[in-house]
Amino acid sequence: MSKSIKKLLFKLFDLCIEASKTCNYFINCDYTASCDRYSVFAYDKETDEQIPITISEEVSFKNIKRTKRKILKMMEE
Repeated sequence: MSKSIKKLLFKLFDLCIEASKTCNYFINCDYTASCDRYSVFAYDKETDEQIPITISEEVSFKNIKRTKRKILKMMEE
């Protein structure tokens, strides 16, 4: 994995932590190095309902940016 993609992935993880503090969801990020994929799930703080944001996406600029937009949209709600 390139340094720039790794940096973007860490920024996504930081965004998940920040979103968990400021919105109505706990955001959980999981990275699997063996297959170079990541998943992001949101859990509603009131109902504990699981909401998949991204499931087993290949790590790429396009996919990470799309996931970031989804999280930012959830933060606006």
